[in-house]
Amino acid sequence: KDAVMGFYHKLSGTGSLVSKKGLPGYKTTPSLKVSVFTIPTIMRILQHSWVDIIKIDIEGAEFDVFLNSEMDIASLATSQILIEQHGRLYGTNQTDAKSLVSNLIKRFKRSGFSLMTRPTEWEM
Repeated sequence: KDAVMGFYHKLSGTGSLVSKKGLPGYKTTPSLKVSVFTIPTIMRILQHSWVDIIKIDIEGAEFDVFLNSEMDIASLATSQILIEQHGRLYGTNQTDAKSLVSNLIKRFKRSGFSLMTRPTEWEM
């Protein structure tokens, strides 16, 4: 859904912001709040009925967007969706992280998308 979302910096050093609150080594108060919009909302604002490629790099929020929502992925008017996934930040261990990524891949396959990558240990 369209909303305002908080992103969190590391407690020390530099690095990407993450969208999940409470990760070890990250601040507990959002460093940055941004307006976020669904893909259909963005397409409506830009008056597009079709988008060739959607590139998604949302610092871990991809799991909330695609796994923990009711979004109908199959209805997205696009040929390709490219996602930079951040499972390594969100699983409590490597097995959990692999499970998140595997579930993300399975959800897209069930929606009629094909995985286009070199097979890795993360693909199931």
